[in-house]
Formats: sequence, structure tokens, C-alpha cells
Amino acid sequence: MLDQPMTFYGLRLVESPMLPFQRLKISSNCPMTETYRSEINKWLLDMFGTVDTIVMEQENMIVMSPEAIRKIRSHVKLQTELRDQLVHDVINGTGACKPIGFFKTGR
Repeated sequence: MLDQPMTFYGLRLVESPMLPFQRLKISSNCPMTETYRSEINKWLLDMFGTVDTIVMEQENMIVMSPEAIRKIRSHVKLQTELRDQLVHDVINGTGACKPIGFFKTGR
């Protein structure tokens, strides 16, 4: 689970180990042995894979897979690093971003 509650655009993100889930599976209502069901489900998993979905549980809470949470954290970290580098470059007048100064008015 998450070390600390994470929010993204004001929505609380909750990690669920139940996600992603298998795209196709034989229903437990289908009459067959568990061994055969298990073999077919394994083949279906190999053939069709999983689907990673995002579930909105409440108005302000989203449930996601650990991989989706990792991707969001990575994206947020990258955006923060880029912002910090841009601010550093503007303040120090280095890099591609140089301060343009302020226009003086006649007053």
C-alpha cells in the first residue's frame, strides 16, 4: 500500500493489489473441474493478458493498480524536477531561459 496518502488534482489515490485483472476468465458457474478451469484461465491470461483499469470509488477517491500509481509518481517527480530546473535557470540566468526583465513606464 501507499506509504502516505497521495493526491492527484485533488483526488485521493488508493493502491489496490487486485488491479490489474485478467481480461478474460472462465466463470465459476461454468461446470468443469477446477484443474481444467485453472488451465483454461492460464491460457486465456497468456493469450489475452490483463486490463489495468482505474475505478472511481467515491467522489474524491480513485483506486488504481500499483503500476499506475508508480507511473503517476514518476510523472509528478519528473514535472517537479523540470519546474525546479526552470526556476533555477531563470533565477540564475543560465540555460535556455534568461530573465527578460520588466518594462518601465513613463510614470
